Amino acid sequence: MSDTGGAPRLPASFNFALDVVEAWARKAPNARALIAVDANGQAQYWTYGDVASAARRLAAALARCGLARGERVLILLPRISEWHIAMTACMRLGLIPVPCVSQLTAAEVAYRARCSGARGAITSRGYIDKFAAIENDFRLKLAVGGGPGWLDFDQAMTAAGNAPLGVAMAADAPALMYFTSGSSGDPKAVLHATRGVYVRCQQPWRQLGLKLGDVVWTTSDTGWTRAGSCLLFGAWTQGATAFLHDGPADPAARLDLMTRHGITIFCAVATELRLLLREASVKRDFSRLRFTLSAGEAVTADLIERWRAYTGAPVLVGYGQTETPTATLTDPEVTPANGMIGRPM
Repeated sequence: MSDTGGAPRLPASFNFALDVVEAWARKAPNARALIAVDANGQAQYWTYGDVASAARRLAAALARCGLARGERVLILLPRISEWHIAMTACMRLGLIPVPCVSQLTAAEVAYRARCSGARGAITSRGYIDKFAAIENDFRLKLAVGGGPGWLDFDQAMTAAGNAPLGVAMAADAPALMYFTSGSSGDPKAVLHATRGVYVRCQQPWRQLGLKLGDVVWTTSDTGWTRAGSCLLFGAWTQGATAFLHDGPADPAARLDLMTRHGITIFCAVATELRLLLREASVKRDFSRLRFTLSAGEAVTADLIERWRAYTGAPVLVGYGQTETPTATLTDPEVTPANGMIGRPM
């Protein structure tokens, strides 16, 4: 799965839950798939076998609620392991997950529900109020921690019974929906076909040599495409470990997490890299860090050199849109220049 040879051919059908998660659960069930650290620093560890089992049970719960292939499900969750399970379970059944940014207001969530035609929602107890303005007739309302009018996430999984078989997804079948940031007008719904999910699984991770044993951390909100590409599709297709931190954005704490958990690929916007460099006077062991990927903001050559001097690892600059996976990526061996966004991929 991590071969970096010629470009893979687009398959006639592809289901991320079956062809990636279940495949790794069979091939390397005890390999670490996920590390989720809460605000108190407590870490939860998941193997590929654990993830596949949980996704099967959640898929059974979704099927019991009457959700059918092709229907949309809003997923608004913080940086917790249930986000991975929810995304995988939806894809197993051919449901279309609609990741939502956690900072959305109730009106913004209602807008996304209306535009997507969502028939279900998965969230956490702390976000239930964000769904108060929705008029959609949901078949499913599932919350981590439960809540008035919402099924408890864990209880639903326990009572679900046998997991339904996964579905084959043709390359042009709708599979995933994101909303743009709305930088010009209202946010737009972007519906990706299965082939788009497949490309997110392969690129740019294939070219970067991501592999079993790598630990990938992006600080992105789970509602943005970067979280999906880095922490779900890209990481797990190559057998790497995804890392989540559901805590405050404290620079010193984040740098400590990087070293404590052996992060090998770190992904952050330029603004955050500058904040982290304020802690550069403190020596830390970044020997496992292979590279940092930055996208979403302009990156200067000066920032790249300062970050390399502190961590010893190069910064790769990527560019993409909600409508596309990574479109350009810089080469770590090329001398950085201001304004660079790399070569077309």
